[in-house]
Amino acid sequence: MNRQIRQLAAGFMALYISLFVALNYWQVERQEDLNSRVDNKRQILREFNQPRGPIITADGVVVADSVAAPPPASTTSSAAIRRPTCSPT
Repeated sequence: MNRQIRQLAAGFMALYISLFVALNYWQVERQEDLNSRVDNKRQILREFNQPRGPIITADGVVVADSVAAPPPASTTSSAAIRRPTCSPT
């Protein structure tokens, strides 16, 4: 019984080591190749999430400006719901 448990433990250890080696290969060795791929959506998102600055008309009026987005609110919080205020009649 102990021999079977040792063999099972050795097999799982070998699987864990091979998983560790494979993940390090993809994350460290192939990092530049993966980042430079055309279909890498993370690079596209990084480029589009940059603040773009204000939009100014020809007469100098600012019509749009970049502002920091608020942190995402929890769905269980009642503060996440915004309703328009209206005066009672």
